[in-house]
Amino acid sequence: MGPVPQGSVDLSKNTIMNFPRALVGFVPLGKLSLVELSTRPVQHLVRRVPALAEQSFLACGLPEMQLNFPWPGYERANLAERISLKDVKCNGQVAVLVANALQKLFDKAARLPSSADNKYAVKPGSPYGFQSLLLVGLRHVHGDIFVAELEHQIRMG
Repeated sequence: MGPVPQGSVDLSKNTIMNFPRALVGFVPLGKLSLVELSTRPVQHLVRRVPALAEQSFLACGLPEMQLNFPWPGYERANLAERISLKDVKCNGQVAVLVANALQKLFDKAARLPSSADNKYAVKPGSPYGFQSLLLVGLRHVHGDIFVAELEHQIRMG
């Protein structure tokens, strides 16, 4: 057996971002409302949904991610938000960061024009806004790019 090669390891951001990873295509994040995720402490969320204490998303080792927002009628705007994953310890913290990024993306979309026949238009009073959506999980697209899987929360009564 030969000597162990000596040298330096390139830990630059570019190398880390492009390092091959084995990612699960979908990371479940508890199916909580975006409003709850953006207003409640992580500890409260983890008590409600114990799976948020898991670290499955962190196994990808990304220092940051890009959250794409392909909302119907706004695809050409290429809305996206960068999210730092520094100091993130569990999936619950990831869910909170994603909800906060989605709030910013909805705010950006609200300032953009939308066709009159777009039932998903981001505007006041829309039934498909930040207030009425649940975060189901994250779908890995490619590299450090993810898309949030959302579900419309139907209120009865």
